[in-house]
Amino acid sequence: MSRAFLSPARCADDATTSPLRRALEGADPAQVRDLSGEGIVEIRGNVEGMATDAGEELMRLSPRRAFLFTGGDAPAVAERVRSGGVLAYDMTGAYAGLAISDEQVLRRLTDLDFGQIPTAGSFAHVSALFRRGIDGWIHVYVHQELGHYVAEAVLDALAGLEGGAEWH
Repeated sequence: MSRAFLSPARCADDATTSPLRRALEGADPAQVRDLSGEGIVEIRGNVEGMATDAGEELMRLSPRRAFLFTGGDAPAVAERVRSGGVLAYDMTGAYAGLAISDEQVLRRLTDLDFGQIPTAGSFAHVSALFRRGIDGWIHVYVHQELGHYVAEAVLDALAGLEGGAEWH
């Protein structure tokens, strides 16, 4: 059953807003950026041989669970993936995402081994998904209802570092 009506991609442009909008007002985009609204598809089933299209990244959490990050239309991607015999759900509206440039900020909020990315782990004391962007920044995704809290934790860590070195 399609639930495309739940997707931010299927809403009018002015009908949605980022869960991080208020928290990141005035934040330096050279240090932290809002990724909320990027297409995220959760996949359950046999993900071992799953192929991805250009611009997509598959984050396997187990042999039967994965997240597919896409720059495309997430409901259409979920439909395409379902045709391969797995369950797939557009989770774009369920997650808030941040891109963080500074390794010191990340180190203050997680003990994750960055060599293990893409992966899932703890960030600012909540569960998060981690991946590396093509720009070298770390992308962190948390449940959207925790997004404002996590964004504030990142901004507090940035303020405490007084402009630490960028990490690329």
